[in-house]
Amino acid sequence: MVDYMREAYSCRPGNVRVTIDSDVRASISSTDLFNAHLPLIPALDAGLCILEVKYDGFLPEFIQDLIQLNKCTSTSISKYAACRLYAGQMKGAVL
Repeated sequence: MVDYMREAYSCRPGNVRVTIDSDVRASISSTDLFNAHLPLIPALDAGLCILEVKYDGFLPEFIQDLIQLNKCTSTSISKYAACRLYAGQMKGAVL
């Protein structure tokens, strides 16, 4: 199970979709999707978030300028894969 908070934005020119995912958490012991009390653990280091930018055809220049942020790392990531990796490391831990 993967859970996170998402802020979503869109821009018509270029059909741009921007999302900011934070508080990414994983379940290490349950797959009960509708359990309101599902125990979750953080899957990213504190203060980290995932900025995702998707677009069709072109990315408007003003958005290119906005996402050129200092002190950020550009990389590919899968929230699901990150949570699976983290949960696998935590299986033997006592919480």
